Amino acid sequence: ECGNCIELRGLGQASKVTDNLIGAGFRGYSIYAENHGGLLIAANNVFPRGGSSIHLEGVTRSSVTGNRLHSFYPGMVVLAAGSSENLIGSNHFLRDHEPWTPFLDVNNGRDDVDGLLCVSGSNNSIIGNHFSEVVDSARVRPPGATPVVIRLVSGGDNYVCANHVVALDVRSTSG
Repeated sequence: ECGNCIELRGLGQASKVTDNLIGAGFRGYSIYAENHGGLLIAANNVFPRGGSSIHLEGVTRSSVTGNRLHSFYPGMVVLAAGSSENLIGSNHFLRDHEPWTPFLDVNNGRDDVDGLLCVSGSNNSIIGNHFSEVVDSARVRPPGATPVVIRLVSGGDNYVCANHVVALDVRSTSG
């Protein structure tokens, strides 16, 4: 329940992760890459429970496009460790709450203020994504905080344009 699905460790270039139906455990990454250049992550359907749907660590000049990402936690896509010159475009992000009773108290350790998309890097383009954040305000972490959709943590010259955000407060139930 805490493993990763796809790991690209060390370094690499001109790799691709495409056309997958995947979802990691609570703390794992569905797609994880470090120190890659020219990575293409496209046309994947990522299921909800991974600690991050896509986590890029020191990744440059790569594309994350046309994916459907569903998560029960913030931190769906994370660009970390100076990830730069990446395109995050035309993805569908859906964040809602866990509906299954045995997993209601499980989370990935991130607060809602961390963002659905969290960027620590420069010269990235975040263009034309659709974000649906459908959460119960009574279950936001930390209590009383306002959830963040796109969080620019560090870096500069990031381009954020033409994204659509649907943010709804709903009362969730379990099943």
